[in-house]
Amino acid sequence: MLTFVGSGLVAVRWKQFRAYFVDVAPGRSGPGGATLMGGVGSSAMPMNGYPKVFNIEPDPHEEHNIGEMYNWVLGPLLKAVGEYKATLVQSPNPPAATKF
Repeated sequence: MLTFVGSGLVAVRWKQFRAYFVDVAPGRSGPGGATLMGGVGSSAMPMNGYPKVFNIEPDPHEEHNIGEMYNWVLGPLLKAVGEYKATLVQSPNPPAATKF
């Protein structure tokens, strides 16, 4: 499963693993920005270094980056991204509805 913010690919999931290629920050709403929002209110910034990898079964809140310890997971995750990018040559994505 691929995750986008606007038109940018920010994460990919394979089995119970999710890797982030950028730092994703939820947007805020409500009085003083007290409520965190995902989706349209989110933003993404380039990440320095390797992707962050999480095993979301034991860590559903994605608090423990296991990318260094489980670097073998990057192979299947990056394969999925490569397969997706190959489809863009023949069938490009439409423009994003919103820009960030």
